[in-house]
Amino acid sequence: MNLRNEQTAGYPPRDKVPFDVIAQPPPSAELYGARCCAFLAAIFHVITVRLKELTEDPDQKDRVVAAWHDAYGKEDGDKREDFFSCVEAEYREVRAASRN
Repeated sequence: MNLRNEQTAGYPPRDKVPFDVIAQPPPSAELYGARCCAFLAAIFHVITVRLKELTEDPDQKDRVVAAWHDAYGKEDGDKREDFFSCVEAEYREVRAASRN
C-alpha cells in the first residue's frame, strides 16, 4: 500500500483508495477512527477472499506468499487497481452498515 503524494514518482505507484481514506485530513478524531476501522475491516475481508482464491491450502505460508506476489507484486497495475477497487466497495458497505 503506497500513500505517497500524487506528485512523487516511484514504485509502486500511489494507491488512491488507501490514500483517500487514510491520508486525507479528518474532520474529527472520531470520524477518522471510524474511517480507519472500516478500511481495515474492508482490506482484511478482501485479502481473505483473494487468498482463498489463490491457494487451496492457506496453511502453506510459502505458497500463499508466492501466489500473492505472482498475482499482485508485479508492475502490472491492473491487479493492484482491481484489488483496491474491491477494497473501496467493501469499505463503503462497512461504512454504510456502521452508520445504521
